[in-house]
Amino acid sequence: GGAINHNFGDALTEIIGSTFTDNVADGSSGGAIHTDGDIAVSRSKFFGNSTINADGGDDEDGGAIHVSGEGHSSISSSLFRENSSDDSGGALYLDGCESAEISGSTFTDNEAGDSGGAVNNRCQDEYSVIEVTRNVFVGNLAHSYGGAMDNDAGYGATTNYRSNTFLRNTVLRDPLDGDRPGEGGAV
Repeated sequence: GGAINHNFGDALTEIIGSTFTDNVADGSSGGAIHTDGDIAVSRSKFFGNSTINADGGDDEDGGAIHVSGEGHSSISSSLFRENSSDDSGGALYLDGCESAEISGSTFTDNEAGDSGGAVNNRCQDEYSVIEVTRNVFVGNLAHSYGGAMDNDAGYGATTNYRSNTFLRNTVLRDPLDGDRPGEGGAV
């Protein structure tokens, strides 16, 4: 994490009413925040945070936030603008979580070098439940899958989309296979 790295497993990282601007994780994940446990983010702003691949690595996920581990993630009433990831999850990368709620947030002009221009969901637990409710996704870009959101959850996981707005999100051709077009302009 460019600003916060929290590797305490079962502990909760709580972010309320905070602003993260232009933080960088070079060769690692979470441009602003990386956590291995539960996270609750509310009424916060993330502008221009990024992960970069300066050393040739391949783990530059989550331009603003990278969450790993088997906990719970809650993102609410927050703004993510112009965050970028050299890999997946231009703003937010969820990896291995049991449950997640993304609600009432705005994701604008975020970019992922691979998948999930704004959000990449890789919650792999077969009982994972992901709730995506009342969010706005505008102008996000991915270079492979999911212009706004790439949902790569495990078999049996559930992702519910309710009352979201998806506008002008784009996915480009797969950079590893120029003959295959990208998939999922929005999701």
